[in-house]
Amino acid sequence: MNKIAISHIGLTAKDQMLLRNLCRLSSTVMGQFTLVDDPNSPQGDVLLINTQAERAEQTFKAVQQFKQFRSIIALQDTEQVTHAWLPSAEILTRPMVLRRVTKVFERLVNQNRLESESSTSNLTILVVDDSMPVRTFMKQRLHDLLGNQIAVDLACDGTEALRLSANHPYNLVFLDVLMPDIDGYQVCRQIKARQQALPVVMLTSKGSTLNKVKAKMSGSNGYITKPPTDLALLHELGRFLPTSLIPIHPTPQLV
Repeated sequence: MNKIAISHIGLTAKDQMLLRNLCRLSSTVMGQFTLVDDPNSPQGDVLLINTQAERAEQTFKAVQQFKQFRSIIALQDTEQVTHAWLPSAEILTRPMVLRRVTKVFERLVNQNRLESESSTSNLTILVVDDSMPVRTFMKQRLHDLLGNQIAVDLACDGTEALRLSANHPYNLVFLDVLMPDIDGYQVCRQIKARQQALPVVMLTSKGSTLNKVKAKMSGSNGYITKPPTDLALLHELGRFLPTSLIPIHPTPQLV
C-alpha cells in the first residue's frame, strides 16, 4: 500500500525527527504516513504547517500555488487561534505527543475513507483544445496513465470550457492558450474568478518565457508544451491528484 505523504512547513529538526519515528510505528495509524524529506515541498498529500514559524503565511501561499493539498494540519500552541489564510485546517496542539498526533491523523484517515469511494471514482479532468487530434491524444494518454480511476471531459473552445467548468466539479483543467473565440489566458482568469482552488495547467505549443509569464499572470497553476510527454503529464497530475492514483511505472508511450 502506498503511504500518504506529509509535506511540512516550519517544523523544527526535533519535530521532523519525532514525526519520522512515529511514521515507523506500523501498528498505529501513523504507519500509513511518511514525511517528505524537503521542507516547503508540494509533493505530499497532506500539509503540516507550524503556524508560528517565521514567514509561515508567505511560504504556505507560495506552496499552495503548486499543490492543492487533500488536508491541512495547523501545528500551534492552542486551539483557540484561527488564521484567515489557512482554510479548513485541522488543529494539532503542542506538545506533539503520540496520543495527540495519532488522534488528528486518525481523523484524517477516517474522513478520507468515507470519501475515497466517491472521490476516486468521480475524479474528472477537463481538456480544452480547439484541435481534435490534441483532445484525442490527451484523453488517450490520461486514460493510459490513470486507467478507469478518472473521467475525461473535452471542450473544443473557451466558451464551452467556461460552460462545462461552471456546471461540473472538475479536479483539474488542461487548457490550450490559442483558441478561436476566447484565448486560454482569459478563460483561466474567468475560471479562477469563480473557482480559485480549481487547478488549471496551460497546454500550448508555445514554449517562450513570455508565454510562461502570461500564463502565471492569468492565475494558472502550471504550464506544459504540446505534445506533453508522459513524465510531464505525471508531474502535473501528481501535483493536483491523490498520490495513490499516480503510477510509479507508467504505460510506455508509443511514438
